[in-house]
Amino acid sequence: MDLRDLINKYRPACIALQETYLKTDKNSIRHYKIFSKHHIDHGASGGVAILAASDIPSIRLTLNTELQAVAIRLHM
Repeated sequence: MDLRDLINKYRPACIALQETYLKTDKNSIRHYKIFSKHHIDHGASGGVAILAASDIPSIRLTLNTELQAVAIRLHM
């Protein structure tokens, strides 16, 4: 079962991912907003992301760190 199958079956409010290996912010998953931070130094490696259901209000929180980290606030 891949990520899309899990999303379609369970429709979670949010999903936390690590080692995303994304190069840009131009990725999309239907019905979800993607909040991500890429590991820029080594191209497509590392990276973290949080997927938030698009029908739940959410905003990115500012983190003062050099770590690969992302945080959001969900308004449920």
